[in-house]
Amino acid sequence: EFTVVNSAGATVELIPGGANKKLEYDNCQEYIDAVVDYFLYQENKNAIQKIRYGMSQIIPMDYAYLLKWSDVETLVCGARDFDVDALKEKTYYSSYSEDHQTIKFFWQVMREYTPEQRSQFLRFAWGRTRLPADGNHRSLEIRSHSVSPPDNYLPLAHTCFFQIDLPAYTTLEATREKLTYAITVCRAIDLDFTAGDVENFV
Repeated sequence: EFTVVNSAGATVELIPGGANKKLEYDNCQEYIDAVVDYFLYQENKNAIQKIRYGMSQIIPMDYAYLLKWSDVETLVCGARDFDVDALKEKTYYSSYSEDHQTIKFFWQVMREYTPEQRSQFLRFAWGRTRLPADGNHRSLEIRSHSVSPPDNYLPLAHTCFFQIDLPAYTTLEATREKLTYAITVCRAIDLDFTAGDVENFV
């Protein structure tokens, strides 16, 4: 029979009168094509239309056909990696200056990171893993975290505001070690105090 069981457990006809059409070797390709069409397009037609409508709010549908799936992904979700210098241009500092040695350490570490690590940093600092493709996003704020000795403390993150409280690390190694630990382990959004309570981490 030219029927199939859908995701709701109901038996549906793939073509008009499909329940009365016998499946044979000669028409098996027709059956396969009908099954693929049903599960990819017909069963989820309403959901696909809603997705299409949502995408049309970001991408004009007349232009969507000119794009590859990877282009659409970037426009909707943001790029998989970001330009460190571009983020630096949208960063401001509280109780720090751009010329402070700790800030220089910070940006050097960010440039050393892999795209995956930079994505982890965004998750730690902002609760998301990508920046908007058009660069139109909230500025990063780096604030001084007054603790002593600074090399024994992890940075804090305030994800709602895209802020990090950065101890005044005295070496590049300490900056890399503590920041990498924080973005790798301390990833629970709004539990920033957990990272801040970790002292004397080696």
